[in-house]
Amino acid sequence: MIGLPGQIVAYDDSLQRAVVECGIQRHVGKGEYKTLPKISHVPVQFSGSTDWTVFHELPAGTEGFIHFSQRAVDYWLEQGGPVQPLDARMFNASDAFFAPGYRSMKTVIPGLPTDGIGMSNASGTVRLHLNDEGIELKVGGQRLSLSSDGLRHNGVNIGSDHRHGGVRSGPDKSGTPE
Repeated sequence: MIGLPGQIVAYDDSLQRAVVECGIQRHVGKGEYKTLPKISHVPVQFSGSTDWTVFHELPAGTEGFIHFSQRAVDYWLEQGGPVQPLDARMFNASDAFFAPGYRSMKTVIPGLPTDGIGMSNASGTVRLHLNDEGIELKVGGQRLSLSSDGLRHNGVNIGSDHRHGGVRSGPDKSGTPE
């Protein structure tokens, strides 16, 4: 076993480990296929560094790719590395890792931008998008954008140089007109 697409069955956020199910059945001969057993205690990939990470929810059904390590990872999982392997096993299901985000057409995100970087819910109704032009936050029909031209809400300037015409001053705190 080297790698297979799969999905989250359950996720333990306190351990950052998942139960995963392989998305392709194993051919057992004579035209018959068998669903592989679920794999438990699988570390899940979250992009990041030692000090920072990108995090997200992992509900059941989250698709991704299951990688199988060339060597036993037991000691590495406990203490980091470099360490010797526990035993001589290779490409074993007990040494799996899960990388969420690979998608079948069943879970493709509509209208995903092809520039910059961002985050979006599955329907695309909530989206944060950063690119060379600036930052845009979309929630339903509302859009808030920040660029070198200023801050805008649904296309209307609301930045520091935003002005209202026809506004009359009111009284100050003492009741005296300003």
